[in-house]
Amino acid sequence: MKKKLLSMFSILLLLSSCSTQDEPELTPPLDAKTYTVSFGLTGEITSITDSPLTRAVSNDLYGIQVYSIPDSTFAGGTYQSEKPYAYGIFDDKAKMSIKLMAGYKYRFVCTMLVDAKSRLPYYGSYYNIMPFNISGNNSQQEFSIFNYSTYNYFFNLQSGYTQLSASIGDFFGYRPNVDRYYGETINYVPTKDSTVTINMNRMVFGAKFVAEGMESGKLYIQIQDAPLLTLEAPNTEVQDIFTFSSVSYPGWDDPMTGKYVDYYEDISVSINWLNADSVKVPIATQNIRFTRNKLTTIKVRVQDSTMANSIGIITEDKPMVVGDTISIGGGSSTDTPINPVP
Repeated sequence: MKKKLLSMFSILLLLSSCSTQDEPELTPPLDAKTYTVSFGLTGEITSITDSPLTRAVSNDLYGIQVYSIPDSTFAGGTYQSEKPYAYGIFDDKAKMSIKLMAGYKYRFVCTMLVDAKSRLPYYGSYYNIMPFNISGNNSQQEFSIFNYSTYNYFFNLQSGYTQLSASIGDFFGYRPNVDRYYGETINYVPTKDSTVTINMNRMVFGAKFVAEGMESGKLYIQIQDAPLLTLEAPNTEVQDIFTFSSVSYPGWDDPMTGKYVDYYEDISVSINWLNADSVKVPIATQNIRFTRNKLTTIKVRVQDSTMANSIGIITEDKPMVVGDTISIGGGSSTDTPINPVP
């Protein structure tokens, strides 16, 4: 009996003290089973293959954080909070598989950045930057495998905060011009030959700026916490897509109407005109509502005058409807589906 107890203690000690890239760090019951499960990503992410924004699959990056909690919510009368279990960055969905232990429930948090390999800084063998930065000692994560750890984890996946490569214009901010998807699956209980299904939602908005009456000069358009947009005459339009500052949920049910409302953010937009005499003329600074998966068009009326106060700012006095055109200096209102060119 003493030898049996010693043997059991040795196994438990081995499981709890060894942290490798191949095995989870959890210490399960001695008779617990381990399941290897694959991933299925569903929802709006599937539409990207039919979109004009399609990029090579190998350029997209998926960040997945896994949390675990004992299958019984209460253990010995004490609530057990979830803990980090594993994390990984992948460029190929076929490589996504993970070892899960019986006796636990799991939560999966996943985000995908389109064309991330050409947009994010790469440090020789890893992407340890927002939104894929790691807590703890920020140790380098291996690529295209799950790293099992109860200490280190991705802590920025729910935020739009992203670092873009200096080669395309160094940027740190909450609303990068990056196409982004996000999804979660909770309370997953592993079984043999099972698949983790994560419903992914596109968490971006489109912004299109149209200059009216600008015969010369240049517009500087600053969406709060986003890369600067510029528009120089004789061009009259510029547009892009941006990640929201928060990407963790796609919308909500309005308690007043009972209808579903897509996620939106009211964001400050500042527009300045550098005229032909290199004089900087403020056009407008105001909050504009941008809605998930909608292209909002902002019309800017520029009067070629040396008097800054001769530029009028007029917005429609009716309540702004999702997807409406917002006019600065007048214009019509039309619904426009998102289909911007990055």
